Amino acid sequence: MKPWHDISYFYSLMTIVLSVLVASTVTSEFYRGGKVIAYQTGRNIFSSLYVLTRRNTRRYGGYIVHFAVVVVMIGFAGAAFNQDTERELGNGDSLSIGHYTVTCRTYTQDDNKNYSSDWAIMDISRDGQHVDTMYPERRVYKASQQPATMPAIRSTIREDLYLVYTGLNPDTGRPIIRAHLNPLVGWIWAGAHLLLIGTILALIPSIATTKIPIRSAAKVLTDSRQAVGAGD
Repeated sequence: MKPWHDISYFYSLMTIVLSVLVASTVTSEFYRGGKVIAYQTGRNIFSSLYVLTRRNTRRYGGYIVHFAVVVVMIGFAGAAFNQDTERELGNGDSLSIGHYTVTCRTYTQDDNKNYSSDWAIMDISRDGQHVDTMYPERRVYKASQQPATMPAIRSTIREDLYLVYTGLNPDTGRPIIRAHLNPLVGWIWAGAHLLLIGTILALIPSIATTKIPIRSAAKVLTDSRQAVGAGD
Protein backbone atom coordinates (compact mmCIF):
# COMPACT_ATOMS: atom_id res chain seq x y z
CA MET A 1 0.00 0.00 0.00
CA LYS A 2 1.45 3.34 -1.12
CA PRO A 3 -1.15 6.09 -0.50
CA TRP A 4 1.18 8.74 -1.92
CA HIS A 5 1.22 6.94 -5.30
CA ASP A 6 -2.50 6.24 -5.73
CA ILE A 7 -5.35 8.23 -4.15
CA SER A 8 -7.53 5.10 -4.09
CA TYR A 9 -5.07 3.55 -1.63
CA PHE A 10 -5.51 6.57 0.64
CA TYR A 11 -9.31 6.24 0.60
CA SER A 12 -9.01 2.52 1.26
CA LEU A 13 -6.66 3.11 4.20
CA MET A 14 -8.98 5.73 5.72
CA THR A 15 -11.97 3.41 5.32
CA ILE A 16 -10.16 0.62 7.16
CA VAL A 17 -8.97 2.95 9.96
CA LEU A 18 -12.46 4.38 10.54
CA SER A 19 -13.98 0.89 10.36
CA VAL A 20 -11.59 -0.38 13.04
CA LEU A 21 -12.50 2.61 15.21
CA VAL A 22 -16.24 1.89 14.94
CA ALA A 23 -15.68 -1.84 15.50
CA SER A 24 -13.67 -1.09 18.66
CA THR A 25 -16.44 1.13 19.97
CA VAL A 26 -19.12 -1.50 19.38
CA THR A 27 -16.97 -4.22 20.94
CA SER A 28 -16.33 -2.10 24.04
CA GLU A 29 -20.09 -1.57 24.48
CA PHE A 30 -20.65 -5.32 24.57
CA TYR A 31 -17.65 -5.94 26.83
CA ARG A 32 -18.53 -3.31 29.43
CA GLY A 33 -22.16 -4.40 29.56
CA GLY A 34 -21.12 -8.04 29.80
CA LYS A 35 -18.81 -7.30 32.74
CA VAL A 36 -21.64 -5.62 34.65
CA ILE A 37 -23.97 -8.59 34.08
CA ALA A 38 -21.19 -11.01 35.03
CA TYR A 39 -20.67 -9.19 38.34
CA GLN A 40 -24.38 -8.99 39.11
CA THR A 41 -25.22 -12.60 38.27
CA GLY A 42 -21.99 -14.54 38.75
CA ARG A 43 -22.12 -15.82 35.17
CA ASN A 44 -19.14 -16.19 32.86
CA ILE A 45 -18.56 -13.46 30.29
CA PHE A 46 -20.10 -15.36 27.34
CA SER A 47 -23.28 -16.18 29.22
CA SER A 48 -23.40 -12.58 30.41
CA LEU A 49 -23.16 -11.28 26.85
CA TYR A 50 -26.12 -13.48 25.91
CA VAL A 51 -28.17 -12.14 28.84
CA LEU A 52 -27.13 -8.57 28.02
CA THR A 53 -28.26 -8.94 24.43
CA ARG A 54 -31.58 -10.55 25.36
CA ARG A 55 -32.34 -7.76 27.86
CA ASN A 56 -32.34 -5.17 25.08
CA THR A 57 -32.47 -6.90 21.71
CA ARG A 58 -33.28 -3.73 19.79
CA ARG A 59 -30.20 -1.90 21.08
CA TYR A 60 -27.69 -4.71 20.78
CA GLY A 61 -29.16 -6.01 17.53
CA GLY A 62 -28.55 -2.49 16.24
CA TYR A 63 -24.95 -2.69 17.43
CA ILE A 64 -24.52 -5.93 15.47
CA VAL A 65 -25.97 -4.22 12.39
CA HIS A 66 -23.43 -1.40 12.83
CA PHE A 67 -20.64 -3.95 13.16
CA ALA A 68 -21.89 -5.71 10.01
CA VAL A 69 -21.72 -2.46 8.05
CA VAL A 70 -18.12 -2.05 9.24
CA VAL A 71 -17.23 -5.52 7.95
CA VAL A 72 -18.87 -4.77 4.59
CA MET A 73 -16.98 -1.47 4.29
CA ILE A 74 -13.67 -3.24 4.92
CA GLY A 75 -14.62 -5.62 2.10
CA PHE A 76 -15.33 -2.66 -0.20
CA ALA A 77 -11.99 -1.11 0.77
CA GLY A 78 -10.25 -4.12 -0.76
CA ALA A 79 -11.43 -3.02 -4.23
CA ALA A 80 -8.51 -0.57 -4.35
CA PHE A 81 -6.16 -3.56 -4.60
CA ASN A 82 -7.95 -5.51 -7.35
CA GLN A 83 -5.64 -6.97 -9.98
CA ASP A 84 -6.29 -8.51 -13.37
CA THR A 85 -4.18 -9.86 -16.19
CA GLU A 86 -4.71 -11.76 -19.43
CA ARG A 87 -2.43 -14.10 -21.30
CA GLU A 88 -2.41 -16.83 -23.92
CA LEU A 89 -1.38 -20.08 -22.25
CA GLY A 90 -0.21 -23.31 -23.82
CA ASN A 91 0.61 -26.54 -22.00
CA GLY A 92 3.03 -25.72 -19.19
CA ASP A 93 2.78 -21.93 -19.62
CA SER A 94 2.18 -19.75 -16.55
CA LEU A 95 1.00 -16.32 -15.54
CA SER A 96 1.48 -14.55 -12.22
CA ILE A 97 -1.00 -12.41 -10.33
CA GLY A 98 -0.41 -11.28 -6.77
CA HIS A 99 1.01 -14.17 -4.76
CA TYR A 100 -0.46 -16.70 -7.21
CA THR A 101 1.04 -18.52 -10.16
CA VAL A 102 -1.43 -20.02 -12.64
CA THR A 103 -0.03 -22.85 -14.78
CA CYS A 104 -1.89 -24.44 -17.68
CA ARG A 105 -1.70 -28.21 -17.29
CA THR A 106 -3.72 -28.94 -20.43
CA TYR A 107 -6.68 -27.70 -22.47
CA THR A 108 -9.23 -29.49 -24.60
CA GLN A 109 -12.65 -29.37 -26.27
CA ASP A 110 -15.85 -31.24 -25.55
CA ASP A 111 -19.19 -31.72 -27.25
CA ASN A 112 -22.56 -33.05 -26.12
CA LYS A 113 -26.17 -32.73 -27.26
CA ASN A 114 -26.72 -29.44 -25.40
CA TYR A 115 -23.51 -27.49 -25.95
CA SER A 116 -19.94 -27.58 -27.16
CA SER A 117 -17.21 -26.30 -24.85
CA ASP A 118 -13.58 -25.33 -24.58
CA TRP A 119 -11.99 -25.72 -21.16
CA ALA A 120 -8.63 -25.89 -19.46
CA ILE A 121 -7.07 -27.44 -16.37
CA MET A 122 -5.14 -24.87 -14.35
CA ASP A 123 -2.80 -25.62 -11.44
CA ILE A 124 -2.75 -22.84 -8.84
CA SER A 125 0.26 -22.17 -6.62
CA ARG A 126 0.63 -19.58 -3.88
CA ASP A 127 4.15 -18.59 -2.87
CA GLY A 128 5.44 -21.72 -4.59
CA GLN A 129 3.01 -24.15 -2.88
CA HIS A 130 0.27 -25.89 -4.87
CA VAL A 131 -3.09 -24.91 -3.38
CA ASP A 132 -5.79 -25.74 -5.94
CA THR A 133 -6.77 -26.90 -9.42
CA MET A 134 -9.28 -24.83 -11.39
CA TYR A 135 -11.30 -25.49 -14.54
CA PRO A 136 -12.34 -22.37 -16.48
CA GLU A 137 -14.70 -23.12 -19.36
CA ARG A 138 -16.42 -21.45 -22.30
CA ARG A 139 -19.61 -22.97 -23.73
CA VAL A 140 -21.71 -22.44 -26.84
CA TYR A 141 -25.29 -23.70 -26.47
CA LYS A 142 -26.54 -25.35 -29.64
CA ALA A 143 -30.23 -24.43 -29.39
CA SER A 144 -29.66 -20.67 -29.07
CA GLN A 145 -26.09 -20.45 -30.39
CA GLN A 146 -25.35 -18.26 -27.39
CA PRO A 147 -21.88 -18.36 -25.80
CA ALA A 148 -21.53 -18.55 -22.02
CA THR A 149 -18.43 -18.18 -19.87
CA MET A 150 -18.15 -20.44 -16.82
CA PRO A 151 -15.48 -18.83 -14.61
CA ALA A 152 -13.53 -20.88 -12.11
CA ILE A 153 -13.48 -19.31 -8.63
CA ARG A 154 -11.23 -19.87 -5.63
CA SER A 155 -12.62 -17.99 -2.64
CA THR A 156 -10.95 -17.43 0.74
CA ILE A 157 -11.47 -14.93 3.57
CA ARG A 158 -8.46 -13.01 2.27
CA GLU A 159 -9.22 -12.83 -1.45
CA ASP A 160 -11.04 -14.31 -4.44
CA LEU A 161 -9.26 -15.59 -7.55
CA TYR A 162 -11.28 -15.81 -10.78
CA LEU A 163 -10.12 -17.51 -13.98
CA VAL A 164 -12.04 -16.78 -17.18
CA TYR A 165 -11.61 -18.72 -20.44
CA THR A 166 -12.07 -15.86 -22.91
CA GLY A 167 -11.54 -17.92 -26.07
CA LEU A 168 -9.00 -19.50 -28.39
CA ASN A 169 -6.34 -17.67 -30.35
CA PRO A 170 -7.31 -18.48 -33.96
CA ASP A 171 -3.68 -18.40 -35.08
CA THR A 172 -2.18 -20.72 -32.45
CA GLY A 173 -5.24 -22.61 -31.18
CA ARG A 174 -4.21 -21.94 -27.59
CA PRO A 175 -6.58 -20.63 -24.91
CA ILE A 176 -6.59 -17.05 -23.68
CA ILE A 177 -7.04 -16.93 -19.91
CA ARG A 178 -8.00 -13.83 -17.96
CA ALA A 179 -7.26 -13.81 -14.21
CA HIS A 180 -8.85 -11.50 -11.63
CA LEU A 181 -7.65 -11.20 -8.02
CA ASN A 182 -10.11 -9.36 -5.74
CA PRO A 183 -9.07 -8.99 -2.07
CA LEU A 184 -11.55 -9.08 0.86
CA VAL A 185 -14.64 -10.10 -1.13
CA GLY A 186 -15.38 -12.69 1.59
CA TRP A 187 -15.71 -9.85 4.11
CA ILE A 188 -18.64 -8.44 2.13
CA TRP A 189 -20.48 -11.77 2.35
CA ALA A 190 -19.63 -12.13 6.06
CA GLY A 191 -20.96 -8.63 6.70
CA ALA A 192 -24.17 -9.42 4.83
CA HIS A 193 -24.76 -12.45 7.06
CA LEU A 194 -24.06 -10.40 10.21
CA LEU A 195 -26.47 -7.74 8.95
CA LEU A 196 -29.21 -10.34 8.65
CA ILE A 197 -28.45 -11.73 12.12
CA GLY A 198 -28.50 -8.27 13.71
CA THR A 199 -31.77 -7.36 12.00
CA ILE A 200 -33.47 -10.57 13.14
CA LEU A 201 -32.16 -10.07 16.68
CA ALA A 202 -33.50 -6.51 16.80
CA LEU A 203 -36.97 -7.83 15.90
CA ILE A 204 -37.02 -10.39 18.74
CA PRO A 205 -38.80 -9.14 21.90
CA SER A 206 -36.52 -8.48 24.87
CA ILE A 207 -36.85 -10.72 27.93
CA ALA A 208 -38.14 -9.22 31.17
CA THR A 209 -35.39 -7.97 33.46
CA THR A 210 -36.99 -9.71 36.42
CA LYS A 211 -36.32 -13.11 34.85
CA ILE A 212 -32.58 -12.63 35.16
CA PRO A 213 -31.22 -14.01 38.44
CA ILE A 214 -29.45 -11.20 40.32
CA ARG A 215 -27.16 -11.88 43.26
CA SER A 216 -28.59 -10.71 46.55
CA ALA A 217 -27.54 -7.36 47.99
CA ALA A 218 -25.97 -9.19 50.93
CA LYS A 219 -23.86 -11.28 48.57
CA VAL A 220 -22.75 -8.20 46.62
CA LEU A 221 -21.91 -6.41 49.89
CA THR A 222 -19.93 -9.41 51.13
CA ASP A 223 -17.94 -9.59 47.88
CA SER A 224 -17.26 -5.87 48.07
CA ARG A 225 -15.97 -6.16 51.64
CA GLN A 226 -13.77 -9.08 50.68
CA ALA A 227 -12.35 -7.09 47.78
CA VAL A 228 -11.64 -4.14 50.12
CA GLY A 229 -10.00 -6.43 52.67
CA ALA A 230 -7.82 -7.97 49.96
CA GLY A 231 -6.80 -4.48 48.89
CA ASP A 232 -5.80 -3.55 52.43
